[in-house]
Amino acid sequence: LGARGVDGECRLGAAGAQRRRVLHDVQRIQFSALAERLRTLAAQAERHWQRRHVGVEHPTWTQQCDEADALRATRGRRSCSQLLAPRARDQRLVQKLVLVARHSIDGFRPQGLAMLALGFSSLGVFSEPLFKAISAATMRQASECNVQDAAQILAAFAKLKMQDDELIAALCEGAGQADWALQGGESVTSFLWALGTLKTPPAVRSLLRALLGRVEQLAPTLRLRHIVLALTGLAKVSSKAEELNVSKRLRRVAAAVAGRAAEVVERLDPQDLGLVAWALTALDAPARGPVVRDLLGRAAAVCEELSWWSVAHLEYAARSP
Repeated sequence: LGARGVDGECRLGAAGAQRRRVLHDVQRIQFSALAERLRTLAAQAERHWQRRHVGVEHPTWTQQCDEADALRATRGRRSCSQLLAPRARDQRLVQKLVLVARHSIDGFRPQGLAMLALGFSSLGVFSEPLFKAISAATMRQASECNVQDAAQILAAFAKLKMQDDELIAALCEGAGQADWALQGGESVTSFLWALGTLKTPPAVRSLLRALLGRVEQLAPTLRLRHIVLALTGLAKVSSKAEELNVSKRLRRVAAAVAGRAAEVVERLDPQDLGLVAWALTALDAPARGPVVRDLLGRAAAVCEELSWWSVAHLEYAARSP
């Protein structure tokens, strides 16, 4: 939590102050099993931070990300997108790729547009001109987009927090006519997550009902990644449930998916521990206490790999009744 100089004085940067506030907040939580787990987690994170940054200036956010990437690499926990991330820092290469993609956009079919959007968003490349071109090209071919293409494109825009109302309306209209009984876990959960992340019009009500129905059917067989996507998507959609008149169905689906969470705690990526804990709490999932306790216990074992977003999510779960 900040670095201590030779004179013993603590120099706290913005992130250091944030960590100090987390510890102070945790101290005000009533003594409970979950709060105790979180205090342990925060204490371990503080000791780790001090070991790595004693006598040096507080690292920038980029430096922290670099360190996290290096740590994951040594432990073999990097995903494909994380493996590609360092290449994206070569700005000249990225700029050339963006230019090539923009100038050849008319040659892409819906599947190509989906892969293009998904690839750049996975690398964290935010290029408004490129994504506007992808949006325009997609809308010209909206009638040819299948559910998987639509889900990948919307998920890419959602990941970069790019709101495009016309694109959302066009893709949701096409998806609303699809036979959802034929759709698999990847398309269904990605679509649900994207709709929860982006602002959606009331017209998506029927589509959302179909999505929820399919998620409920798939719940017993969802894979690990799809369980995480489904839980976070449901938690995001829950804030719109009353407006869209899907509250009752959403609670039923959430209970079905939440029942799978206990099965996957030990297999979750460290950063997903906080997401699942937050989602279960936001959904007010029944009997979530033991699962959240297990998630916090697992987090304590891998605390050095957790981002502060994960810690914040875990804190939210621990502080909630």
